[in-house]
Amino acid sequence: MDNDINNLISLSKQHYENFPVASFLLPKNKRDDIAIVYWFARTADDIADEGQFSANERISALDEFQNNFIDSLQNKYADNKFKILSDVVVRNNLNPEYFTNLISAFKQDVLKTDIIILMRYLIIVNAQLILLEELF
Repeated sequence: MDNDINNLISLSKQHYENFPVASFLLPKNKRDDIAIVYWFARTADDIADEGQFSANERISALDEFQNNFIDSLQNKYADNKFKILSDVVVRNNLNPEYFTNLISAFKQDVLKTDIIILMRYLIIVNAQLILLEELF
């Protein structure tokens, strides 16, 4: 388990560019726990930003990520990452709603992107129809 914790912390420090700089400002005794929470937030963000997947696929992946988190709080672990995260949540008395709200925000971001694309498309189509009407 310690190896899994170290891997998760290492992932936060290596993969996510902002964490190594900010981590020096944090109390030493909280850095590991914060790195694990940071892993959760960045992973959810990465899922939401996966451009090669459709919005439905990204939402589904975020749903699965959220379900894995909720299950981990009931001692059902998809993998050790969620066990480690749930230990951090319990140990620090963190409100799980903060985590699910974050995922909810990422879902809204995914949907908003598609709505904006649709709105732009409709504006373009509307502009083309107006131009056609003026031409005839």
